[in-house]
Amino acid sequence: MSAQATPRRARGKPRSSWLATGLALVAVPLGAQVSQYTAPGDLAPPDTPEREEMRVRMAAAPWHLGRWRLQPRLSIGDLEYSNNVFDENDETKRKSDLRGGAAAGLDAYVPLGSDFVGAVFVRPSYAWWRDNAMLRRLNWSYGAGIFGLFNRLSTELSVRRTETEQALNNELRIPTTTRHDRVAFDARVRVRGPWQLFGSVGAGETRYPTAAELEERAPNLGFLARNEDSVSLGVTYDVPGTFGLGVGWRQVDTSFVDDPDGRSSSGRSPFLSFQVPGSRLQLRGEIGQRRFDFTAGSSLRNVEEVVGSLAATLRLGVRTSVSAFGGRQIVYSGVDSSAYFASNRAGLALGWGDDERLRVRIFSQTGSDDFESGNGVNPGRVDDNAAYGLTVEVPLRWGLELRLGYTETEIDSNYDEFDRSLGSILSTVRLALPDLPF
Repeated sequence: MSAQATPRRARGKPRSSWLATGLALVAVPLGAQVSQYTAPGDLAPPDTPEREEMRVRMAAAPWHLGRWRLQPRLSIGDLEYSNNVFDENDETKRKSDLRGGAAAGLDAYVPLGSDFVGAVFVRPSYAWWRDNAMLRRLNWSYGAGIFGLFNRLSTELSVRRTETEQALNNELRIPTTTRHDRVAFDARVRVRGPWQLFGSVGAGETRYPTAAELEERAPNLGFLARNEDSVSLGVTYDVPGTFGLGVGWRQVDTSFVDDPDGRSSSGRSPFLSFQVPGSRLQLRGEIGQRRFDFTAGSSLRNVEEVVGSLAATLRLGVRTSVSAFGGRQIVYSGVDSSAYFASNRAGLALGWGDDERLRVRIFSQTGSDDFESGNGVNPGRVDDNAAYGLTVEVPLRWGLELRLGYTETEIDSNYDEFDRSLGSILSTVRLALPDLPF
């Protein structure tokens, strides 16, 4: 990474696609100030399960242990081949590898009187790499929560830790374990009819346990360790199954543990969220005016950006659907401790099939990452990117499901040293391992 490198504008591609501009929204829930990575082809983030669903989940759990209701989770046979594990632009340095993984878990629910439900989850997962032993790791995700379900008021008090292996960000797509610890209290009160008031307060930590193992490829990974405190207030208009709209304000204070270049900040964000869960047309999105006021003496200038996410799905028939998705987000650099970048993306996906026999999905997306460095490293850097992929899901017996997939990503930067490509082939056999229960 050289400050003296000379930029060039990549030919044959626009600086950013018209669709990314039209959908200037980020695939990240605005509850956090920054989300580091969104996998190619992903739609807007799924909704957090409603507190009211806890009683339904508890009743559906198949195992009983006294008053407890238990739901087992299992994913086996996760195999993925990558042709560029450490995201190298030099073909002579590229390393391919085979990754295997397995995950299990248990969700537990217990009634606490007539108005409260307690919930606990544990999800261990293991990542195995054939050649890169330093990447092998057992990750743990677990948490506990108490959910109050009253006539007009619902509350949630939760504490959780999640450890996941994923690419660090678009700048450095290397497999990294990210650990999030968070404690939060949320409340929602129904005022009248579909109108509700909501509020939340939370504190969290983000750490990178594999920073030492990846020191050679990502020497500044440890500089991403940070703490975040957040407060949110707002109002929603929600007609279940028809339409939902929310307006609110959020304050996020971010403090980096080791902050040589002043990336710690306070950020205020008015936001608007919406959802249309129609039978033929489905819309979901959130947009906010995100502000970063960096600490005094920082090498970075303050930032105010529109960020958010949008996903729209139109059913063309019983088995066919088409989706459009897009986003814009601010991401911390994992290479330059004084830098961040604005990540834009937009894409289309076509789906075919049903839940009984076969589901096929193809997607294509384009985007750009626009960098800003407080130390003047690689001024004006812009990485254009394009990705496409295919997934096939086949239901098997005994609740098992086979999932096959292929993804190819091309990065075309105005600095030659950052041009590169990545491809992966995925095969998974899984049994009911959905998102975390809260």
